[in-house]
Amino acid sequence: MNRSKSHDQPALSAPKSAEGRPGIHGRLYRIKVRGRLDPDWGEEFEGFEISFEGGNTVLTGPVIDQAALHGRLARIRDLNWTLLLVECLETPDWTVSDPNGNISTGRK
Repeated sequence: MNRSKSHDQPALSAPKSAEGRPGIHGRLYRIKVRGRLDPDWGEEFEGFEISFEGGNTVLTGPVIDQAALHGRLARIRDLNWTLLLVECLETPDWTVSDPNGNISTGRK
């Protein structure tokens, strides 16, 4: 059975940087876990800012794609932390074109 992409699906392409190369973009996520983690855990979640809300820890940072998000969540699971919230704070910075060539951006 042929599993090629349907021509009806929109095509995604990363935005170009000023030099014309694809940029590294994604979404900004906020992940809340139960308990106050030691700030030294920041090394484990490089690129994420650690803050506190009451007795809970909030990790906020960029995630390039769903695979990276699942990797972060798997690490939280592996550390036996209680996950309280996963929230996407911004829309993706991607360009979408449909089969007719109409282009829209993920940024709103």
